[in-house]
Amino acid sequence: MFPFLIKYKKILNQDFNLIENENILKTIKGNLKRNGVDRISISNGSILNFENDFFAIRPGLNWNIWEGISKGKIEIVKNQQIREVSYLFNTSRFFIIGLTAGVFIGIVSKMVWPGFFAFTVLGLLNWTISIIRHRVNFNDLLNEVLRNNKN
Repeated sequence: MFPFLIKYKKILNQDFNLIENENILKTIKGNLKRNGVDRISISNGSILNFENDFFAIRPGLNWNIWEGISKGKIEIVKNQQIREVSYLFNTSRFFIIGLTAGVFIGIVSKMVWPGFFAFTVLGLLNWTISIIRHRVNFNDLLNEVLRNNKN
């Protein structure tokens, strides 16, 4: 449910015809592991699920695109002659952290509404930037699949 769940879809072109679903998902899984996703599983050869711990401290925390995402799913579906990849991810963490920070700063500064408003706006901006980054990252993941599976 928007704004917590975001879904992107992309139809795979003919360059992907010779690449099996499982190989696509294994390449994506390798990328997610390199980038610090906590738990990753592939099921039915066409679904990749991933989850992150809520509180995790690791190097590069501020720059890691996956830290703001609590869980997600990449699924490959074949309809007639077309294969489509859907990428669904949960962004509720941005709202939880933004609202908590806003309330905390508002209470500490004794200006509840201005503090709440300021951090809510920052949280929304962070959410917007993350959605754009994930769209770009989704395309990069598919390009990496093509690079790694060239014959």
